[in-house]
Amino acid sequence: MHILQVITGATLVSVLFVSAIPSSTSEFLPSTAEQNSAVLHSQGRSPPRLWTRLRDSIIESIWRVPSRQHNPSRIPSSLSIPRAPSSIRARYGDDVVLRFTIRSQNDVQALIEASNILFLDIWASTNEWVDIRLAKDVVSSLLGLLPSSLRTAHVPIIHDLAQAVYESYPQPVSSVPNPHHAFSPSVQQSSETQNIFFQDYQPLSVIIPWMRLLASMFSTHVRLVNLGTSFEGREIVGFCIGVRPANADLPTERRKTIVITGGSHAREWIGVSTVNYVAYSLITGYGKSRAITKLVEEFDWVLIPTMNPDGYVYTWETDRLWRKNRQENNLQFCPGVDLDRTWGYEWDGSDSRSNPCSEDFAGDGPFGGRESNVIARWALNETNHHNVTGAALRSMQSAGGSALDWFYHDLHVRYAYQLKLRDKGGYGFLLPKKNIVPTGKEVYNAVLVFGQFLLGRGAQDVDWEGDFQFPAQSRPNVPEKEYRGPDEEYDISNQLEDDDNENDTLLAFRTQKV
Repeated sequence: MHILQVITGATLVSVLFVSAIPSSTSEFLPSTAEQNSAVLHSQGRSPPRLWTRLRDSIIESIWRVPSRQHNPSRIPSSLSIPRAPSSIRARYGDDVVLRFTIRSQNDVQALIEASNILFLDIWASTNEWVDIRLAKDVVSSLLGLLPSSLRTAHVPIIHDLAQAVYESYPQPVSSVPNPHHAFSPSVQQSSETQNIFFQDYQPLSVIIPWMRLLASMFSTHVRLVNLGTSFEGREIVGFCIGVRPANADLPTERRKTIVITGGSHAREWIGVSTVNYVAYSLITGYGKSRAITKLVEEFDWVLIPTMNPDGYVYTWETDRLWRKNRQENNLQFCPGVDLDRTWGYEWDGSDSRSNPCSEDFAGDGPFGGRESNVIARWALNETNHHNVTGAALRSMQSAGGSALDWFYHDLHVRYAYQLKLRDKGGYGFLLPKKNIVPTGKEVYNAVLVFGQFLLGRGAQDVDWEGDFQFPAQSRPNVPEKEYRGPDEEYDISNQLEDDDNENDTLLAFRTQKV
């Protein structure tokens, strides 16, 4: 499953590795918001200025579908997806993905041991099943290592991995048919997209110019920040979103920061797209939505689409299913470390994690991953070791050396969560593009709820319901006793004021897929 991570504090918050952390100075953000604040808080709305109209027109023309009647899902039935080219066939051969049904803890242990022996790629695991990628000619070897209860307890969910990988890359619309032939029919889902940028997954060569465009078009409340460079020299870039309201009493007062990051694992494209979707919603919603404007004026937001740019680029250019970063190891033919296993808290390099060829290789020591080291140094610098909040969306239990553990234990994040992203079906890391917008909406709604919670009583003057990106009848079924609205007795702002002498750590989100 995919993961989204957010961390909030006085300087930082992260999603995907999405995390949020509060900033103490907020120097990277504009100091005033006279235009949008006046528009939003006045009884009547003034006509937008010429530049605002021009800016919005350009954004709409570039990133919006011009006609609502256009239906990109209607593709002539005579068209068919070409067969995967030889280069992809050579890399993935006759690999498949099998789902094993789990009935006991012994089954789980047997699968783990057999997978370690054969160096297999475990895609996902739950209390009910485990998905494993392997070559067809290795299936018999795997079954031979398993107890009899598991030898018939499996089904293929991706029967042609090479073709599935090929279909996951963007293709010309004219050549993309509706079915996903490489997948089992039972896991197909309906599509939904309106924004051109989010109609498909985007490479880093498109994402970075897109980020620069948004920063230039919405300079009143957006700028880009370079957190550092990757092993191969690429910038780790994030959005900085925030603005102080015109009536702010103390322009230098410390503000909470929410950091959202994604793409710690290179092959988890949905995490990268989700962070971009949340960022776009915050950026374009400011001055139009009272809820978003409130959040942007009260908190500093840092959204990092991918903290593993080298690995992400490698998934586009060479190996779609690459997981680690791209730094050199002792074994030249097994580069990379699992960035989510290289953080300092209870780092664990034992067992399979000590093997450079393992997908879970934890490096040679704590913070041995170039990119995790960069992010940690940036977080410490921004927070001065305080005011951090984090939350994570992931599909497996937190393990030693993870970013979530480090933010929680070493930076004393008050609340740490893991939120699972799609897919719950059989696509694994090759989640179809039609899931980009629905997944983005789900996480955007979570961010709204989180922001509403942090505002406490300050959220009472905002109609939050109207800003959720799903119909009211589709809202999660949460028992009333478990739901706490902004108008109830508890107020988190009181707790924050009481804790000013401590590390004002709040929460961390993270987007990722195991």
